[in-house]
Amino acid sequence: MFSCLKLKKSENEISITYKDVMKVLRKYPDKIPIYVQVVNNLPTLKETKFIVPKHLTIGEFLFICRKRLTLSPEQGIFIFFNNKLYSTSKTIQEIYDENKLDSGLLVATVSGENTFGKFI
Repeated sequence: MFSCLKLKKSENEISITYKDVMKVLRKYPDKIPIYVQVVNNLPTLKETKFIVPKHLTIGEFLFICRKRLTLSPEQGIFIFFNNKLYSTSKTIQEIYDENKLDSGLLVATVSGENTFGKFI
């Protein structure tokens, strides 16, 4: 039924199986697996798969992503789940319940935006 999930990461395809996601969920019942895609000319993340606590807020997760992207202060980033922008006070658990894929994986898209007038 859920053979394989294929996501684009630059030129390479990454496949994450339903079996892999369920293994993570069993091993870490209080955490959620998230795959992060980076778009809009932002630097790439070395690691795109995260296992985060359910109680973590979107704002805290955005901070983690921002730290790993090493952006300049004038660059703003936004995080989308299923092409929707959520409040930074929502927890990962709330987002996961609404937007998880059939495989059990949550996919986040991080997009950059010039917030203070400097051309990116």
